[in-house]
Amino acid sequence: MPPSSCNPGPSDDLPIALCKGKRKCTYLVSSFVSYHQLSPPTYAFITSLDSTSIPNTVHEALSHPGWQNAMIEEMTALDDNDTWDLVSRPAGKKAIGCKWCFLLR
Repeated sequence: MPPSSCNPGPSDDLPIALCKGKRKCTYLVSSFVSYHQLSPPTYAFITSLDSTSIPNTVHEALSHPGWQNAMIEEMTALDDNDTWDLVSRPAGKKAIGCKWCFLLR
């Protein structure tokens, strides 16, 4: 098979990845973790995770200073690492969209 047929060039006809549905927790941590054996700092950290809300929209995230700072740090890192170049959009082409995903790590 010729190399050109193994690596097709860019095309507008390529399939679009579909978004996965929202996942639900299958196994509750409380079934496997005993809090009474944790050190005080670890206990404080674990219990703080339960009180942290994860935003569903960019608007919700921008209303909270912690998430707003995380977004600024992410954009700064992408810019510092030269992840992309800002260029003019070619005539007749549409810009692609993007979506923020908010997670605790």
